[in-house]
Amino acid sequence: MKKLSILMPVRDEESYLQEALDSLLAQSFSDWECLILDDASTDSTPAILSDLAAADGRFKILRSEKPLGIVKALNLLLGKAKTPFCARMDGDDISMPERFLEQLKLIDANDEVDIVGGLVEPVGDCPVGWRDYLSWLNTVVTAGEIRINALTESPLPHPTWLFRTASVKAAGGYREGIFPEDYELFLRLLASGGKFAKADTVTVGWRDHPNRLTRTSKRTSGDAFLKIKAAYFKPLVSAGVFPELSTRPIAIRGAGITGRLLKRELDKAGVRVSAFIDPLKAGKNFSGMPVFAPDEVNQLDYLSLIAIRHRDAREVAVNELNGAGLKFGRDYLLLY
Repeated sequence: MKKLSILMPVRDEESYLQEALDSLLAQSFSDWECLILDDASTDSTPAILSDLAAADGRFKILRSEKPLGIVKALNLLLGKAKTPFCARMDGDDISMPERFLEQLKLIDANDEVDIVGGLVEPVGDCPVGWRDYLSWLNTVVTAGEIRINALTESPLPHPTWLFRTASVKAAGGYREGIFPEDYELFLRLLASGGKFAKADTVTVGWRDHPNRLTRTSKRTSGDAFLKIKAAYFKPLVSAGVFPELSTRPIAIRGAGITGRLLKRELDKAGVRVSAFIDPLKAGKNFSGMPVFAPDEVNQLDYLSLIAIRHRDAREVAVNELNGAGLKFGRDYLLLY
């Protein structure tokens, strides 16, 4: 039996697929199978896959004539996997030659770890925002950093995942919903005691382009991310994911559309919010909740949850809190 199954759902990936497949063929670790689901492609993807399977028996090709969607496709492939470990791969990304060797070394050496990720580098066009995001991801490496940043963004990029097959199957696999399926699974595992690690080396060349699913699906919108963060806030706190986190009353930093959405979602999740803090909306009242200016309150009286859509304003808030001696992960968290 092979040691590793690579799970690769694809649809209409002819522009980048061959490069992605070539990166698998170039792996220094070779004891793998690649389970590929062609999810009703209408371009030359089926022909590319057929030629590859004929040349290398490690590639197993499945096809759906009707689009299943990413969650059904992933769960179908996961169900086919009989190996101890699985890895994710997309048809538009590139796995570095040492990726699987390094990640398997890491997970083999840490029996308690369920999922390992890795560092990433951009492939193709790289706008400033995308480059900044990847740079941030590469600063979140240790287990402690992964935990403390769990609600900032997904600290383990899905294309880099290599995981224990049994762990993800036992958790129920991927779930359908109006949320990012990989991030929800990460939060679910984290809330139930899952352990994570990250290889301190570049494992994947991550490509951003206008047709990428993350750019086109409502499940991966900023609001969808914020809603799933709110849903898991209480379970993560209860699970001790943020060991230093203050138990002070909660204030949402930012009373704009994003902050008010967070308030509504926390209400649904049974999390009580005591105030908004926003210098531009001070004196207002939203749904019975007062809005204070930062200088009207003692920041140490609250656990601040930052939910500010605009980057510059968000950085002002973070710098202000840091300047007041407050600590990320203890006195405040970044949720947007």
